[in-house]
Amino acid sequence: PKQLASGDFVDMVCRNLDSSGISPQQLEIEITENVLIESLEDSTNKLGELSALGVRLSLDDFGTGYSSLTYLRNLPVKTLKIDKSFIDRILDGEVEEGFIRAIVDMAHVLGLSVIAEGVETEPQLLKLTQFGCDCVQGYFFSEPVSQEEALQFKGIFERGDALK
Repeated sequence: PKQLASGDFVDMVCRNLDSSGISPQQLEIEITENVLIESLEDSTNKLGELSALGVRLSLDDFGTGYSSLTYLRNLPVKTLKIDKSFIDRILDGEVEEGFIRAIVDMAHVLGLSVIAEGVETEPQLLKLTQFGCDCVQGYFFSEPVSQEEALQFKGIFERGDALK
């Protein structure tokens, strides 16, 4: 929040991109809803500048803050991340299922990709797949790993045998 509120946030990101040698398309910045509420217009302008440079933006922990369809429609984000607290309840009944399905459908209508956070079981994964969720992350696949281990996962996914 403090970095986004800073007057030189966009310049700082650009400097870090330059010093690291990565392209803007290789960077994805996750923003939570609560951060945006503090200064919506200023935040939206800064995020718009970064998006124009090619930086990918995602809205993290969706549904846990002050979810507003107006700002969701106007933000330059490309990805919506459903918070783990919703995924934990996905198997609790029709209301919970319908709620998550509605989030996925709404995001797709807005042209956003959807990532489900905190997937821990195969039944959760199957429901999310059924609902058309684009990506999942969570302990079902792996606990947090080191950079070296993450690069091994990358190789597995590139070969196409991740779920074999």
